[in-house]
Amino acid sequence: MNLHNCRLCKRPKEYSAFYMCNDCLLELEKVRTYIKKHPFATLEEISLATELSKETIGHIISFFPNTQIKQY
Repeated sequence: MNLHNCRLCKRPKEYSAFYMCNDCLLELEKVRTYIKKHPFATLEEISLATELSKETIGHIISFFPNTQIKQY
């Protein structure tokens, strides 16, 4: 079995074409969908809507450098 660490949570995961584990991929999709529907949302709004921490959201959006999130 070939293991790699998830790029988001750093937990070991089985090697796949994705850089993240299944849990993190689901979180990423949650954030991506919310930002797509609410492009001017603040970090606080995204956090409340997705029930994810601001830190987790920060890690997720770092994978998409062209995404701009208001910090207030």
